[in-house]
Amino acid sequence: MAQSECDRNGLKENVDSLQASLSNVQEECATLTNDKEGMSVEIENLNSELDEAKEALSAAASSKADVQLKLEENESRLSKALSDLEEAAAAHQLVDGENAGFREKLELVQAQLD
Repeated sequence: MAQSECDRNGLKENVDSLQASLSNVQEECATLTNDKEGMSVEIENLNSELDEAKEALSAAASSKADVQLKLEENESRLSKALSDLEEAAAAHQLVDGENAGFREKLELVQAQLD
């Protein structure tokens, strides 16, 4: 009987030890479950931030395209204005030349009149 009581005490110690281990495992599982839920919320937040960043990037790309188009339109206008200015300068030189010719003729006519 002493052996059987020792066996029972040993078994009771083993059961107590296993219950303590089970309790520790259950606590660890609860902690991991909480961590998992926290990480799920964090992942949702990061996904939301990623979506916002994608939208901002898309808007920036669209804005860049708009700016590029406006730059091209402005370059075209500037090119046209420069061309018009060059034509006006050439016309001005032509008029200056004609005026010089008229002055010379006028001076000759005045010299003949004097």
